Amino acid sequence: IGALYMTAASVAMALVGTSVKWATDGLPAPVVVFFRNFFGLVALVPWLIGPSGIPLRTPHLRLHLLRCLFGLCAMNTYFYAISQLHLAGAVALNFTSPLWIPFVAWLWLREPITRRVIAASAIGLAGVWFIRTPGVSALSLAGLSGLLSALFASAALVGVRRLTLAGEPTGRIVFYFAFGSALLTALPLPWFWKTPDTRQWLALALTGALASIAQFLLSRGFARAPAGVAAVFYYGTVPAAAFFGWLFWGEVLTADFALGAGLICAAGIAASWPAGKKSAAA
Repeated sequence: IGALYMTAASVAMALVGTSVKWATDGLPAPVVVFFRNFFGLVALVPWLIGPSGIPLRTPHLRLHLLRCLFGLCAMNTYFYAISQLHLAGAVALNFTSPLWIPFVAWLWLREPITRRVIAASAIGLAGVWFIRTPGVSALSLAGLSGLLSALFASAALVGVRRLTLAGEPTGRIVFYFAFGSALLTALPLPWFWKTPDTRQWLALALTGALASIAQFLLSRGFARAPAGVAAVFYYGTVPAAAFFGWLFWGEVLTADFALGAGLICAAGIAASWPAGKKSAAA
């Protein structure tokens, strides 16, 4: 069940990246970030006012705030990378986050870390070197922004795991992230405001709605599987983003990119997959 939720989340997140790339074509990133959170909050209204509703009282406000801050930092750096790189390149760099998740989980949750994880992380980071799109490399400002978004994202995802372990329901986790993010990202708007046109309004609304759906699926997935296992099935976002980038922008990826993305995905899976029990035959 956790794997199915994470696979669905991967497709939703690839679509989020697609709508963000549409929106950032002519709009400042802070405006896009705000409306991503605002429309995401609007999308939660049916869950807030429905028959079952979402109980909002929580004893874990500090954890929600930490998860929100990590998520916002990840979002800002990721959106900048998307605006400057090919969609698949930005997504692939952001998806080094599973390489960081075991380390963050070790620091925060005291989950054990193995030599296999360290070796896999080294291989994955070597793959970063090959992530190149025409005119831009992973070591450019946009590329480094994509890597930084991965580090912040890993902290945010482990934060989700920590909240679920504390007994927080999925709806409440998603609501506090959307509400806190919308509130914080509204503060710099007066300095960056630019009125969106019709196409941009549509892209912004899609970004917010799809992001809330993806967050809901992510929270369900991480609630039903350990952080490392859930991360494995989240890698579907990379090929999905490559497909959408080709479909809408005609983005053509190089052999170097394919090699780098392959190394990152393989390393992330190796780092995240739990050690299996030896069989009796062995």
